[in-house]
Amino acid sequence: MALEVTVHTKDACGECVKTKNTLNSRQIPHQTIHVADDHIEKIEQLRDIAEQMGISPTMPFVKVVDTTTGEAEQWFGHRPDLIVQHIIAKRNRK
Repeated sequence: MALEVTVHTKDACGECVKTKNTLNSRQIPHQTIHVADDHIEKIEQLRDIAEQMGISPTMPFVKVVDTTTGEAEQWFGHRPDLIVQHIIAKRNRK
């Protein structure tokens, strides 16, 4: 099972830093995408995702894709519990 982890961040985002630090401390490879204030299209895309989920679009936005099955999990905010549930637990099942 191969997991692709992407973290969308923005400037001056403490929760983004915490999320990246959690991933780094657990040696979880991830891609970081910086969303600047003038990236209107990306901001609107993230707002749409949050609206579909029925939540506020609080950065960071994390997406985990199982490249074998195509299954994806995604969430907003610093969520160490979801990092354990959707990344570490799956990685340990290899």
